[in-house]
Amino acid sequence: KSFYFNVMTRRDLLAMPQLVDFAVSDGLLKVLTPYYGLLPELSHMAVFVSGFAEPFVPGSKPRGTQCLHTDSYDLRHVKAFCFLSDVDDEDGPLTLLPADQSAWLLRKTGRRLRTAPFRDDSEFLRYFNESDLVRVTGPAGTVAIVDTTNCLHYGSRCQRDGRRIAFVVHYTLFSTYSHHYSADFEDLNLATSPE
Repeated sequence: KSFYFNVMTRRDLLAMPQLVDFAVSDGLLKVLTPYYGLLPELSHMAVFVSGFAEPFVPGSKPRGTQCLHTDSYDLRHVKAFCFLSDVDDEDGPLTLLPADQSAWLLRKTGRRLRTAPFRDDSEFLRYFNESDLVRVTGPAGTVAIVDTTNCLHYGSRCQRDGRRIAFVVHYTLFSTYSHHYSADFEDLNLATSPE
């Protein structure tokens, strides 16, 4: 995606074992294990940078993960977003609709059993207001833990030049996004930064 890149490589991860230590730390597992009811699988880790493409113009048509959507192929995808840069409303923050409202909207629009994204915001705005969305903002060091299967969400709608940088740890029950092979510690959306 031109607006969203993983800049962490397998070599980076192997050189910094403290990243895995953080991902399986007691603090995170005390939150995740009761939610899952078991110890979840550490699926992917990445450092995502947003803001390479031209700025997103509010009201324009979003693309890809800029569209309101849920993650699929598992019952629960929980992601810990750890900001490595300050993030405000113009930095394309992770933006989500709480789980109960997401479930209602997915049923109402016939999307409960399929994962079709909302290609523009007009359909969402027939039922909710912008103020119903939660924008995850904060200074570098902020951590947000979100179930992206049960919360409609979007991100990377960066409205100015700059960089939103987040270390993302992805937990699942059973999904690796691939039925063909296992790629331990590698994000399957791996892409090289154009810089």
